[in-house]
Amino acid sequence: MKFERIILVLLVILVLVGFTYGGHSSRYEVAASIRNYGDGWKVVEDDRHAPLNIEKVVTEQTRVLIYYKSCTEKIHSFIVTPDETMIAGGYRVGVSAANGVASIYIYDKEGNPINPQDYVSDKGNIWVYGVFSLN
Repeated sequence: MKFERIILVLLVILVLVGFTYGGHSSRYEVAASIRNYGDGWKVVEDDRHAPLNIEKVVTEQTRVLIYYKSCTEKIHSFIVTPDETMIAGGYRVGVSAANGVASIYIYDKEGNPINPQDYVSDKGNIWVYGVFSLN
């Protein structure tokens, strides 16, 4: 029984190390909170918010573009979610991620796409998080 527990603990450790490092020599993450105060979507950077590896944010008529390092080997995950202020207003978001840039789309409560420049708020924001492998 003791031997089985040791084996089980070792397997759990190996699995956790595998998920943490993914078998790759390096991992790259991006994270930020973005908001449109009226002059386009930008990262929120203040005493409580700090972006991670975001190079720039560009607002277009149909989407918000998030630029990051473009030397990724694999995209493991890219997630965006509206905060509670946007959700209370009935807004949803979606993302399409590529090497070096992610496109974020915003939808109203009927599911219609909106121009991102039309959503202006001093509180509502979108949370952004992505995980990649580097070459």
